[in-house]
Amino acid sequence: MLRLITFDACNTLFHVRGSPGEIYSDIAERFDVKVSPKALNDSFKHAFGEFYKKTPNFGAKTNKTAERWWTGVVKQTFKSAGFHEERTLERISSALYKEFSTVSCWQIYPETFEVLKDLRKKGDHLAVISNFDERLHTILEGLCLKNYFDFIACSFDVGMSKPSPGIFQLVLSNFGVKPDDTLHIGDNVELDYKPAIQLGMRSLIVDRFSNNYSASIVNPEHVIKDLKPLLCFNKI
Repeated sequence: MLRLITFDACNTLFHVRGSPGEIYSDIAERFDVKVSPKALNDSFKHAFGEFYKKTPNFGAKTNKTAERWWTGVVKQTFKSAGFHEERTLERISSALYKEFSTVSCWQIYPETFEVLKDLRKKGDHLAVISNFDERLHTILEGLCLKNYFDFIACSFDVGMSKPSPGIFQLVLSNFGVKPDDTLHIGDNVELDYKPAIQLGMRSLIVDRFSNNYSASIVNPEHVIKDLKPLLCFNKI
């Protein structure tokens, strides 16, 4: 019997409204800088991956907030897209950091509220396990999601990030539950599904974009297109 259900946050419960490139482009225009959303989106993916590999967990080991880390990502994103003016990039970075802490940049998936309300009504314990910076709490609150959860393990705050088993074990210890009494739901095979399964938890992977995972990587019975199957999770 399940005693705890844990969720990844971004791209599981909510997602960026539009794309990072579109938001970066819109904010840049406030400073009379015009760079195409596509160019910014393409360079953002590379910059984010490069910075996260070099300095994991948004620089949590060295910084009190993630703003400095994100400033590096933003600058690299714009420079790769062709804009290099340092002082303006500082201003754009600051504006983006503030903007991404507001609900204007984020959108809840259509079924999220229905599923969380149903699970809470059934009395289930719910938690978040997310690789995110310190703004996660503000974002969840702004999206009216925070009160659905009994515990929020934000990687920046706890100093551990997925796929480390430590962040999962932290949540299990908080509730005093065993791994096989817990179900974890996320959108990333390497960060969510595999570490949860290896720890002995049950896990579902949300595949909203038809990635067609190989059966050797993900059990087909563990793939869901959205969160709606959780409305009858006892049958899973």
